[in-house]
Amino acid sequence: MKIKNNNAMDNLITYQELRVKAIKDGVQDNKVTIGVWAKLNKYYQIRKKVDNKVQIFYFKY
Repeated sequence: MKIKNNNAMDNLITYQELRVKAIKDGVQDNKVTIGVWAKLNKYYQIRKKVDNKVQIFYFKY
């Protein structure tokens, strides 16, 4: 997976990285509760196409 390095891309984290943060914070391990936790903690979800696959990334605003 190749991603260009620019300022906006440096702050992106994947769902797996966000999941680890949420579980450490005491959130149940499922997509819905992790998504709600992310919104409450000011993470914004974006979809980017990387290697012809759409992947979900998050960044904190």
